[in-house]
Amino acid sequence: MENVKDIFIVLLLCSASVLCLALVYYISRVTKAVESIQNDLERISSQVNPLLESLNSLSKSIKILSEDVRSQVSKVSWIIDEIKDKFEQVASIEHKVREFTEHPAENIMSLVTFLREKITSLWKRK
Repeated sequence: MENVKDIFIVLLLCSASVLCLALVYYISRVTKAVESIQNDLERISSQVNPLLESLNSLSKSIKILSEDVRSQVSKVSWIIDEIKDKFEQVASIEHKVREFTEHPAENIMSLVTFLREKITSLWKRK
């Protein structure tokens, strides 16, 4: 029985040795994978910094551009308001001129109509 125990102990020690060797092998593979990931992250980090600087510069340019556009829109809005005011003034003057010319014309037309009726009635009496 002692021999069987010794055989099992030898088998267990061999299995433990094989497991330790497999563990060392897989730990070295994991270490290589972590190193590869670290290298990739360093490479990405080195590429991200210029990208962030470029985005920052682009953001500043867009901000300046939007301020310029806002300024131009404000100027155009002011010009449109001025043109609108001028058209309203012209329309007001036109309305006043029309009222001035229409009312006397209506008065003259009513007077002419009145005179025509009277003259017609005079001719009919004769």
